[in-house]
Amino acid sequence: MTIIMLSFSKYKLTSIESIPLMSGQKVKNRFFKFLLITAGTISIFLGFIGIFLPILPTTPFLLLAAALYSKSSDKFYNWLINNRLFGSFIKNYREGNGITLQAKFISLTSLWLVIGSTIIYAIDNNYVRILLFLIATGVTIHLLLIPTFSRRKKVKLPLEKGFEKSVLK
Repeated sequence: MTIIMLSFSKYKLTSIESIPLMSGQKVKNRFFKFLLITAGTISIFLGFIGIFLPILPTTPFLLLAAALYSKSSDKFYNWLINNRLFGSFIKNYREGNGITLQAKFISLTSLWLVIGSTIIYAIDNNYVRILLFLIATGVTIHLLLIPTFSRRKKVKLPLEKGFEKSVLK
């Protein structure tokens, strides 16, 4: 295994931890902050388009934006996490809850309507048709393997000892 050592004007990167994006550090350089905020904003835009266009995945772009904002701007990160439209995607993914059944249904329906109509009406090349079908099948399998989030999940909370004894007796 080869370790590549890079040296910039004032940074000498010898390990992954010394790269600000790979560690828990915030980026202090104003230019890099600007780049990260710009990349995060582009990721949000692509994630927003992904809500309506089934070929672009929404959650990975929003997770990327959250990661970029977390390293560059608390203001943008907090806005994204608490956003009414995007915040639930990130929170549910981070907590391992998955996506709602409604989101799965809408995603799969729009995916197959768009790709199916493209295969039937817009593409003449059979290889491209097969490729689109395989992509749609892969996305379908991926979506079905993601846990289904239920808002009515029962949460088991530990009871206090005194309460537990009085209920059980």
